[in-house]
Amino acid sequence: MGTNASGTTRRAWFAIVGIGGMLAQLAQGVADNAIHTTGRLPHGGGMTFAMTFTPLPLVLMLVIALIGEAFRRGVELRDDVEGLV
Repeated sequence: MGTNASGTTRRAWFAIVGIGGMLAQLAQGVADNAIHTTGRLPHGGGMTFAMTFTPLPLVLMLVIALIGEAFRRGVELRDDVEGLV
């Protein structure tokens, strides 16, 4: 039961970091574009909608996944070799 609960917890952290980071960037882009298109900023130019995304949240999600998997396999290996020597 501990392994399944642990896997669910890891997947939840992956989703929070990866999807949450992308949603935060999306919210920031929408907010920035809302200010630019209202004419509150001088010299707005012809830009109607512009947004940039960085892959940092996805990279962090993968790093957390790899570290979590390494620890999980380490625990399995420790349990397998326990009592052999």
